[in-house]
Amino acid sequence: MGSRHGDDIFVGENNWIPFADLEGTQSSATNIDFALASTSSFWKALETQCVSDCCGFDAFDFSREGIAAASHGWDSSALIAELEAIRSVVAAVSSRAVVSSMLNNYCEKNTFLKLIDHVVACVRRGA
Repeated sequence: MGSRHGDDIFVGENNWIPFADLEGTQSSATNIDFALASTSSFWKALETQCVSDCCGFDAFDFSREGIAAASHGWDSSALIAELEAIRSVVAAVSSRAVVSSMLNNYCEKNTFLKLIDHVVACVRRGA
């Protein structure tokens, strides 16, 4: 999504969530796939730019429009509750990094929390 932003997460309209350096943290990363399981179809619906196995976060459309399309068919209140539950689980993780095989990414816990906050805000705007 542009060399200036490197591994930052594109969230639409020239907005990016900075991707923090993970050097030395990957071996202690906490797997969060169990927390994402109930919303796996939502994450899969966001996977429109490529496949996560290839591109990790870059495979997902985290723009407001992409999130609105992926949340179609979900009860917005229920989806927000599920996403906030994921946020709570991730916030409680003691390690600095989290990993997801489903999303094919390691990232800093705070980076993932910012991503969840963005997704929740977009779902709320569309509600």
